[in-house]
Amino acid sequence: MALPPSAEVGGGLRVGRVGGIRVAADAYIGRDCDLAEGVTIAASSGAPWIGDRVQIGPGARLIGPIRVGNDAAIGPNAVVETDVPDGATVGGIPARVVAGNGSRGLLVPGRKLPASRLRRRARAVAGPARRAHAGPVATGGPHFASQELDEQADSIALRARVPWSRALGPAFARVSTSVEGRLTLHWGGYTDRPIEAWHALSGAFNFRRDANPRNQLRLLFGDDGGTAFALNGGSALALGDLVLRNQVTLAEAADWGVAARLDVKLPVGSLGSAGGSGGFDAGAGLLGTFEPTGWLTLHGLVALSAWSELACTCSLQPKTWHFTAELSVAASWGETTFLFEDRALSPLFPAGWNREPANGDDGLLSSGAFADFRVHNQLTFAVRRGRFTVWFSEDFTPGPNPRSTLKWAWSSNAPDALFGVSFTQPL
Repeated sequence: MALPPSAEVGGGLRVGRVGGIRVAADAYIGRDCDLAEGVTIAASSGAPWIGDRVQIGPGARLIGPIRVGNDAAIGPNAVVETDVPDGATVGGIPARVVAGNGSRGLLVPGRKLPASRLRRRARAVAGPARRAHAGPVATGGPHFASQELDEQADSIALRARVPWSRALGPAFARVSTSVEGRLTLHWGGYTDRPIEAWHALSGAFNFRRDANPRNQLRLLFGDDGGTAFALNGGSALALGDLVLRNQVTLAEAADWGVAARLDVKLPVGSLGSAGGSGGFDAGAGLLGTFEPTGWLTLHGLVALSAWSELACTCSLQPKTWHFTAELSVAASWGETTFLFEDRALSPLFPAGWNREPANGDDGLLSSGAFADFRVHNQLTFAVRRGRFTVWFSEDFTPGPNPRSTLKWAWSSNAPDALFGVSFTQPL
């Protein structure tokens, strides 16, 4: 935390996870204020004046000779460059007034309410995400949730599958366990220009890609309750969670088979580095395979999983129960196999949070929040030859969408596109 001695600060100041907080030398901060992680109070032809009982959310930036009134609330990642009235709630980039309840009920002189109580108060919106710096909008109370997902994520994953018969004999030939681990490099990458060229060629939204410098990392998830992760600038190497997949064949014949699977996720990765969720998850599913001809194979999966909360005090948390349905087709031509997979996922976050456009439709469509509260459909195309598989995946959810260029489908740009190569080696 950078707090110069020349800055004037009133009594009762509270800070959350002091990392990344910067205060200008000439700034004034009143009594009983609350500064969350990553807050910047910067001078530009003068420094901000902040009144009493002001709550400033994670990643917010207050710039220049502005006046923030008493009992105001600043949303996560907001950029405030104009005065804020007493008792107002502001959010977005640039910040604007979105409610009139301010910090009242959130800040009590001399103490901070627990995160559990903050969650139970009014519901709000999730805001922008990948290249979307429009900011969140609160509609029912003081909660704000913000996502900024501007990155290239390069991962290497390793999966080892072991039949139980190796250790326990032929009686357990129907049972196997796979262990999966992943290491991900979060960085700015080199794909911004090609993606922008494709958007220009196709006539699609550019998803607020001009909001950040090209090929720079900006990865943030946080709200008034806390911050899950905040990665900016260079790069970050993240170890992922460890997944155990246990599968047993229930029935099979020459051209079909049915199996059950039980998955368990162990919290090996760190939430702060955007590697893991920080909690245990588990899921169970049924898998089916049918081979109508020698060159065509159909696969299906239905699964139900239970997720723990993120290991942070964030007000916005994933739903506990999640449903997955998957259908794939594999067509062989000589030694080459072409695969198509369609996977539908239930909404990531619970209902009760309102999403409203910010910076126009482009800002909304570029956000992870655009997809997080809806059923999400992911399409994957792959080509397999020998031990190698090359694949491409894109989110594409059919449905009425008057805001988008495509009026009959949802494509949230979160993620923009996935490319991968896999190699399988028997041991």
